Amino acid sequence: MARKSAAEAALTKQKIADTIVALTVKEGFDSVSYTRLSRETGVSRSGIANHFPDKRSMIEAFQGQIFGIFTKYLDLSSRESFMASWLKALSHDEFRNILLLIFIHMGTSINGDMNLKAVNGVNRLMGFIEGSLGDEGIEVLELLLGKTLLNVVLRNSAAVG
Repeated sequence: MARKSAAEAALTKQKIADTIVALTVKEGFDSVSYTRLSRETGVSRSGIANHFPDKRSMIEAFQGQIFGIFTKYLDLSSRESFMASWLKALSHDEFRNILLLIFIHMGTSINGDMNLKAVNGVNRLMGFIEGSLGDEGIEVLELLLGKTLLNVVLRNSAAVG
């Protein structure tokens, strides 16, 4: 079989990356596996492994994309709108799955790189909110993160139990 050109390889990698993002926000990062990616993309498991040698490397696929997906749910026109939009967004799997991914990686010391990326994502979110709502927005975010942690944990434990 002829070797793919660099352009074809880049297109294949992007196709896999797009599928990683779609699966992660729709079903959670646990749904991402070589078998599932192969089934969804038509790329062999070994072909996927050439681009993403392990699950950690798959996280790189959605760097920069998650923030826009996440923030599209937020209305920062006022403190009340922000709170209402966040609480409403919790009913969307996409929003919850992104938060779950952040919570999981912020709470792990096993992989410092993943922890740092999660912390950087939260810092970016804080800057985004502070830019629109000031310190009051950060206070609301702190309250919402507590409510969200309980919501996500309770929902996931109910699904497991």
